[in-house]
Amino acid sequence: MQPSQSLMSIAKLMFRQAWSQRWGQLKACACPIERELIHVDNKIAKLERQKLVLSEKLAKSGKPKHGFDEVFELTLQILSNPWKLWISGQLHYAKQ
Repeated sequence: MQPSQSLMSIAKLMFRQAWSQRWGQLKACACPIERELIHVDNKIAKLERQKLVLSEKLAKSGKPKHGFDEVFELTLQILSNPWKLWISGQLHYAKQ
């Protein structure tokens, strides 16, 4: 006993529709996952930018703005003639 050709066609159509419906459900489930993946990628990019900024700050910190020779020269100039400091009006330096 064999199923008729029309019965096979109907069964094939039913399975194709079931397959298509299931495939649609799987694609619908994948959408939130894709959005979450994009969100995580964006978060990673933001953290990498933040890491770069902090690395640059770290590289710059610990280095004085002016070298020892420059600061020492300025200090000696001030100490060599305190009268210029006094008449400049910056009395907060004179009081120290």
